[in-house]
Amino acid sequence: MREAEFNSPPRGSPSQCCPGTYRGVINSIRTFTHSERYGLVWVHGQAAVGKSVSLQTLAKELQGDLAATFFFPKLGMCESRRVLLTIAHQLAMHYPPYCSYLYECMQIDPAFLNKTSEMLFETLFTTPTLHNLFSIHPDRHYVIIIDGLDSQDEKEQPNLLDLVHRFFRDHPTSPFMWI
Repeated sequence: MREAEFNSPPRGSPSQCCPGTYRGVINSIRTFTHSERYGLVWVHGQAAVGKSVSLQTLAKELQGDLAATFFFPKLGMCESRRVLLTIAHQLAMHYPPYCSYLYECMQIDPAFLNKTSEMLFETLFTTPTLHNLFSIHPDRHYVIIIDGLDSQDEKEQPNLLDLVHRFFRDHPTSPFMWI
């Protein structure tokens, strides 16, 4: 879903924080992304308090450390599989060995894209992380931002969160920080 990327033309002009607003939230998240802490950050708050615009601003500021983004469309639901495939596509654009790995997966089993979210997560994230296919600095976190998950189907939200949580519980040295 190209329209889910933070700088996608179909999303229109990206929202930005007014100078100085939400700076505390953005700085806290930035500090967390450079720490040795757990790789999952949950940003929460009431509707219309600025979560999305803060994450949009953060995505723009993190260009060198930004691996992928998924901003849910305002209208309509989106299943976890589409989120995972969109993020994998963005990662493939940044990491050539990962792109080659995905190509091989499709050559071996083109139907792997139709697997369950759990099996897809294993193929798209767990296996390539274990095989060190992301050519990145070992002392840095690379950020994956998902925004608007709270507005999605009540079954999809916990499913996606559980997949990411289990991944980091089982693989704490992963180079990715999910926000």
